[in-house]
Amino acid sequence: MASCAAWSARTRPWRYGDFVLYDPPLQRSTWLLWFGPFLFLIFGLYFMVRFIRSRRTKDVELEPGDRERLARLLPEPDKGK
Repeated sequence: MASCAAWSARTRPWRYGDFVLYDPPLQRSTWLLWFGPFLFLIFGLYFMVRFIRSRRTKDVELEPGDRERLARLLPEPDKGK
């Protein structure tokens, strides 16, 4: 059993490359493994901020008929209390 594990540890990087290692070396071919998660995080935060900012309420200009209807539906605020 030990010899099988030793053989597997020796041949895995040679046979499959550095992508199967838990701690791959920092090389040009493994940049995506090292920096990919950070890029996904940055892009995710960027799009989340854009989405949240786009959902903010914007001032809407009311037409005169809508303004009268709103005045009938809403009570007048207390002035002086």
